[in-house]
Amino acid sequence: MVDQIYTAISFAPVQGFIEKSRKLRDLLGASLILSYLSQKIVEEISQEFEIISPGLIDVQEGMPNRILVKGLVDRNRSKNALLKHWQYLLRVCREWVENNIGIPKTDYTWAQTPEQVGVEKGEWQSE
Repeated sequence: MVDQIYTAISFAPVQGFIEKSRKLRDLLGASLILSYLSQKIVEEISQEFEIISPGLIDVQEGMPNRILVKGLVDRNRSKNALLKHWQYLLRVCREWVENNIGIPKTDYTWAQTPEQVGVEKGEWQSE
């Protein structure tokens, strides 16, 4: 008799993210971000594994940050999916800010150290 293996995937700090919401608009934004990230993890994992929970994997709204999968999912696979889509989200938001704030790009930098000026975060040699 073979025991069935399940993998639980979760990411945090969801509570802290929500607690920092000062207004309903902040709470809505945080909820949309968390649901987006959960759905992207589910999309990548569901290509190979059966998703037990959440039940409706095609509905992004209200998607929980706790995912139950039938089978053994490598931790790095779900971690990489989360990080990939988080970086995408940050890049899209950064580009929107850069294109809509009306300040020439030569007058500011997102870098935290002089070595990072003009280099995308994912390309930094050290963090």
